[in-house]
Amino acid sequence: QTWLTGKESIKYVHQLRNEYDAVLVGAGTIKSDDPQLNVREIKGRNPIRIIIDGKLSIPLKSKILNSTDPEKTWIFTSYSSDEKKVKRIVERGMNIFQVSGSAQNLLDIKKILKVIAEHKITSLLVEGGAGIFTQFLEKDLFDEIMILQSPKILGRGIKSSNIKKMKNLRLLSVEKLGSDIKMV
Repeated sequence: QTWLTGKESIKYVHQLRNEYDAVLVGAGTIKSDDPQLNVREIKGRNPIRIIIDGKLSIPLKSKILNSTDPEKTWIFTSYSSDEKKVKRIVERGMNIFQVSGSAQNLLDIKKILKVIAEHKITSLLVEGGAGIFTQFLEKDLFDEIMILQSPKILGRGIKSSNIKKMKNLRLLSVEKLGSDIKMV
């Protein structure tokens, strides 16, 4: 894991997690960053941690699957996921929601949001992964976009939706967080 943003941005993200009911990432983020998706940099409550993993491909040794509050970990996967792995995760106290997906196990974000809403989750922080961001952006399933930009450049990155081409977006604020820039 390589931290791109500075300590001020990291603390800010932990504050956001404290304020939201749930935080959502894709399986790619779990596999590449192995995040905990909890609140550590401030005193606060942990959100429900939601992972979208159509193939149930995240490793069982992932930090998120070994948390101290497993009931706050929700995984959305397809009906074709490995039943033995589903059982092992459920035995750890985590919640698995199986929803229909495409032939490539790409899950329907709208169906996932419906399940989340049915469980009285009213605020959702979508933290990660270009694939997840692209799905939310292309389906216009967001209220606000927040970008934390680091001055560090590691390469070209992963292609996702081009925010500049989206209609009806306007820049609400720009603020410095240490050496980073926060754009809303």
